[in-house]
Amino acid sequence: MPISKPGIWLEYWLPLLLWCGLVQYFSSDAFSYGETSRFITPVLAFLFPTAGPDTLDLLHQVVRKLGHVLEFMAMGWLAVRALRFRRPEAEAVLASLAFVVMLAAVDEWHQALTATRGPSLADVGYDCLGGVLGISLSSGSGVPGSRLFGFR
Repeated sequence: MPISKPGIWLEYWLPLLLWCGLVQYFSSDAFSYGETSRFITPVLAFLFPTAGPDTLDLLHQVVRKLGHVLEFMAMGWLAVRALRFRRPEAEAVLASLAFVVMLAAVDEWHQALTATRGPSLADVGYDCLGGVLGISLSSGSGVPGSRLFGFR
């Protein structure tokens, strides 16, 4: 049955599309290592006052990689939520996984086109890990934490 009400589209698809746009913004020069170090490093220095520059640099890198995991965890969760509407659960999960992998590749391709960033196959892996976590949280597949937030 086709989706006929605008409210259905807004509820299921708009959050995913907006998040895709936000992920593309995160992969721009505005979120390059040099830019994020201006606000992440001072916070880390405050939290870990005895840490030296090398330790703060390592922690900054860890925070950035966690950002990849978390943003794609949300992406996977939103993808299953949108694709599950009037589709079997297994089909929605597989389509969401394909979507996350494709978007992870597009994200790194986008970074290759920026002035201060570059592509990384490792980052695609972090993105996919996050996507799988988000898909498992959203799906009703019996995975611990599934339907954690009570959304349809």
